[in-house]
Amino acid sequence: MWGDNVYVNHQLLPVGTVVHALDKNGTVCGEFVVQQAGKFGLMAVYRDDPQTEADEGPNPGETFTIALGDAVVPLAFTWHAFGDVIDFTSAVTSAGIDVGDVPREFALHQNYPNPFNPSTTIQYDLPKNVHVTLKIFNVLGQEVSTLIDAEQDAGYYRVVWDGSSAHRTSVSTGIYFCSITAGDYRKTLKMLMLK
Repeated sequence: MWGDNVYVNHQLLPVGTVVHALDKNGTVCGEFVVQQAGKFGLMAVYRDDPQTEADEGPNPGETFTIALGDAVVPLAFTWHAFGDVIDFTSAVTSAGIDVGDVPREFALHQNYPNPFNPSTTIQYDLPKNVHVTLKIFNVLGQEVSTLIDAEQDAGYYRVVWDGSSAHRTSVSTGIYFCSITAGDYRKTLKMLMLK
């Protein structure tokens, strides 16, 4: 099993975090110490040895979960056989927000970092399937860039704005606004780019 671009509490999974695989009984059946922020693995997930009475891990067809430090991810993965490779990518978990849950309400979260240079991350939550537009405007109200303009399923989303305009030119230092429209939900946040 491996993961890339994994976040906990709105931060990349920190170096030194211990990632555990746990079988249905809570037995640790895999372990990996994060060496590069946001990445883990390849982490071997060990199966139960049928020759012993001890429970060493899942049997073929059984599920397991993972814990990213103290954050248990409420997704179940199925182990089938040796050679399975499971990709756990771009997941988000934070206090009160669990991977796999559907948000209860629409939200646009403050970008981070803020101030930023040259890029910033914008997160938003969708409790249902809707058409989403996510745009960046300057202080004059002129559209600088459209980051999202698409139908999206319910879930937690994250997009990175690289500080460029729709014409792929770098924007100047200053205040910008991120505006989301998702169905009837609308919200705008102020962002500051420093060079």
